[in-house]
Amino acid sequence: MPKTPLISIIIPVYNVAPYLPRCLDSVLAQTYSNLEVILVDDGSTDNSPEICQHYADKDTRIHLLCQENSGVSCARNKALAHTRGTFITFVDADDWLAPNYLQTHISVQQQTGALLTWADFTLCYPHKPSPTPSALQPQVTLLSAQDFVCRLFLRGDFAVWNKLFARSLIENYSFNPRYSLSEDLAFLIGLFDKIQQVPYIHTPLYFYFQRADSARNVGRIEAHQTNYEIGQSLYDVCQSCGFTRATNLALGWWLSSAGLYGAYILLFDYKNQYASQLTKIQNLLNKYRSFLFTNHVMWKPAQFFEIVWVLAPTFLR
Repeated sequence: MPKTPLISIIIPVYNVAPYLPRCLDSVLAQTYSNLEVILVDDGSTDNSPEICQHYADKDTRIHLLCQENSGVSCARNKALAHTRGTFITFVDADDWLAPNYLQTHISVQQQTGALLTWADFTLCYPHKPSPTPSALQPQVTLLSAQDFVCRLFLRGDFAVWNKLFARSLIENYSFNPRYSLSEDLAFLIGLFDKIQQVPYIHTPLYFYFQRADSARNVGRIEAHQTNYEIGQSLYDVCQSCGFTRATNLALGWWLSSAGLYGAYILLFDYKNQYASQLTKIQNLLNKYRSFLFTNHVMWKPAQFFEIVWVLAPTFLR
């Protein structure tokens, strides 16, 4: 493999005009230059397409694709079909990268031969100074597949955007277009049985911008239904992989998702359309009631809510 393999960077774009230049400037400022950038405009109604075209005109490594609004999963799938890189990474259009993001990832990959490398990230907020990228030599921990999954839970980091994927790992693999939230986790779940080890780079190389109108911060019954479904898949896959420690964490995540799904149904299902789903959730919580009372890995508000639900469902309703 060449010392400077081509890296494809996939960036879905939807109504992010205020943030997009910062993102693209950070990509073009990478110390690693053998890259291609696949921008997919997902039917933006602001001037995001014009910004994308401006950057594509000034740098031939940037390619712009357009589609009708279909969601982030479809946008990423469209980009995946056009990538040429030996390695692929994802960036959200309102986030940005440290200058050594790609160079660090590829250096660690070449040292370890791993199919997936993973870097730390920093949360960034509006009206607060942007953090300064660390100039320190990154510390790297080599994780087994199960340790990788466990640390994903402990870090709350189910994103694809701070990771570098070998093409061979995700060849003929795609995002589920049904999912517009937690689609990253659904994508990662399918890779658990394909990886042997994952280098974790402790240095924050990715800057994750928190804005109130992002898709992650929009609550809907359907979104929590998605999390519930993905939670079940997560639990099933951890079991099938023999990840004993991770299975416990996955069960806590699944039950927390089930509780939030049920809460949204109770609060907002005015037409009683989700009655059968409520029954499924109730049965699930009863099945794992001993886990609810004894585990220490669940999100505490969800755990309390579910214990009340098990003990006094009529009162809760």
